[in-house]
Amino acid sequence: MLCALAAPLAAQPTPLVGRVMAIQVSEGDTILTVALGTDAGLERTWSAKLVSNDRPLHDLVIIRVNKRSTILKLRATFDQIPPNLRVRFTPPPPPPPPPPIGPPLQPTP
Repeated sequence: MLCALAAPLAAQPTPLVGRVMAIQVSEGDTILTVALGTDAGLERTWSAKLVSNDRPLHDLVIIRVNKRSTILKLRATFDQIPPNLRVRFTPPPPPPPPPPIGPPLQPTP
């Protein structure tokens, strides 16, 4: 009888949506501060989109993730940003499974 031991797969994090707390214009870029950070499980490897009324508007660049807030950059002017803003954070895809180690096991008679 064969028994394969494998580590359980870690649960894939779910997407998060955070409220925009501050908007600042700096050298042609718009800097957003969002009320989510590492305390919520957010990491810099995630992707971010600006959304308004659940409609995606712009891709964002994550600059820094703090404990309770995240700083993002947007290539848009202040006039191009509508009200009721949220940011949708999506975790990166899970890594591929590791390759098998050694030859496949043969069943014993």
